[in-house]
Amino acid sequence: MNVFDYPMELTDYGRIIMRRMPWFLAPFVLITAIAVTVAFVLPAIFKSEATFLIERQTIPQNLVRTTVTGYIQEQIQQIRQRIVTYDNLVDLADSNNLYPEELESDPASVVRKLQERIEVEMEDVQSTDPNEGGVRFATIAFTVSVSAESPEDAQSLTNQLADRYLQEHREAREEAASDVTDFLGEEAERLQIEIADLEAQLAEFKQDELQQLPELMATNLGLFERTQQKIDQIEQNILTLEQQVDSTRAELSLTEPYREVISQEGHRVLTGAQLLSALTAEYLSVSSRYSSEHPDVKRLSREIRILSEQNGDDGRLDEIMSRLVNLQEQLRQARQRYDDSHPEIQDLERAIASVQRGLQSAVVEEQQANDFALPPDNPRYVALQSQLTAAEANLAAQRKLLAENKADLDEYEDRLFNTPVVERRYLSLSRGYQNAKAKFQELKDKQLEARLAQQLEAGENAQKFILASPGFLPRLPESPNRIGIIFLGAFFGLVVGLLVVVLVEYLDKTIRNAHMIINVVGAQPLATIPQMQQRIKAAKTAKATGS
Repeated sequence: MNVFDYPMELTDYGRIIMRRMPWFLAPFVLITAIAVTVAFVLPAIFKSEATFLIERQTIPQNLVRTTVTGYIQEQIQQIRQRIVTYDNLVDLADSNNLYPEELESDPASVVRKLQERIEVEMEDVQSTDPNEGGVRFATIAFTVSVSAESPEDAQSLTNQLADRYLQEHREAREEAASDVTDFLGEEAERLQIEIADLEAQLAEFKQDELQQLPELMATNLGLFERTQQKIDQIEQNILTLEQQVDSTRAELSLTEPYREVISQEGHRVLTGAQLLSALTAEYLSVSSRYSSEHPDVKRLSREIRILSEQNGDDGRLDEIMSRLVNLQEQLRQARQRYDDSHPEIQDLERAIASVQRGLQSAVVEEQQANDFALPPDNPRYVALQSQLTAAEANLAAQRKLLAENKADLDEYEDRLFNTPVVERRYLSLSRGYQNAKAKFQELKDKQLEARLAQQLEAGENAQKFILASPGFLPRLPESPNRIGIIFLGAFFGLVVGLLVVVLVEYLDKTIRNAHMIINVVGAQPLATIPQMQQRIKAAKTAKATGS
């Protein structure tokens, strides 16, 4: 049970505060004392400012246009970033003897501290652009401020930064204008090389495509028509010669190259090749009916071998006949075991047929070789052979002439076909050359403008910063706000003291008045006895003195 469990009056709050005054005063005095100590212990920070005015270029933009791009706000922030680099701030702190001990032990902390104490503020106004028209916000001035522990350091650092702002702005604009001029100069040199290369390509193109130029189209068309007429005549001659060759070959194939030899008995005497062919045919017929030991087979085999040796054979016929005999022997043995439908018999029959065809081919080849081993002596055959040779020579000459004329025709046709393509490529090269020349001239004009802009930035007529107000010597510190800290500490002490009083009173269960009795027992008390203040004070005094 505590006083907050029943309705309270204003006098009850007053009694609580008076009764708990020590609990209120202790945190209030402690927090206020801490705030006063902090307010007077914190070092004083002085702030100095330098004001710059931004002056537009005095020469109108329509006469000389600057090549430095970017808004003025961007230029100011870029200059700030270049100034507050690590090396620049270390040099600045070293030259002004700032934080010497900390600069040797931890220069990065000095750099961070200086970066936090350098501030740049823009002064923007609403204005009308005389060149482009319309209303916009323009930066007409800006301030650079530096905070330091002493007013002299603040003023010195501010003025040094102001000088660097002026120097960096001028150098940056001159460098930007110079970069534009150099870039345009490099582009002009590159285009000049490109133009020279295009001129060389045009000259080489004309030289390479001399016969396919549009002005030679009529000449190429006349050559094409005349060549086509020649080809038609040559093709007619070739057709006549081919017919003559075919008829001569047909008649030649039916004519014997040698005169017939008649024996005394009136029989025709066969040549060695003819006799070999007849013996081979008889051998194939006999060997298919009898075995290799049969007298007729042996006889024919011996005669064929002797005759082939006389004709200069290298043993090929003998080898083929031996293989044929072996296959026929295998076939006879297989037929004793299987019937004709057995796969082995069929394979042997196919092999024998293949060897027989090979033997006949070998005999034919040898017959042809032996037929022309001696020059033919039949007059008709010799005459036909001469006619065939002459016709074939004329045919070959006409075909060669046809190929040459067709090649010429293809060339003339390619010329006619490629003339529009050549013209298109020539026009394309010409356009590229003309475009390069026009771009080169445009670059030269821009290069002249860039040089004027570079001279403008190097002079006094360009946009520039004017130091309107250098850094002043501050008399009062910028921070800390000691009075504000003290008042803030007193406010927090008051709040904490009241919270402590409320907490202590809430935890106290003592019954102190009739309201609390009514809430506890649920009935009115019969009487109340007030405190005897004098007796209580005397008792407390006696207790304190120990009597």
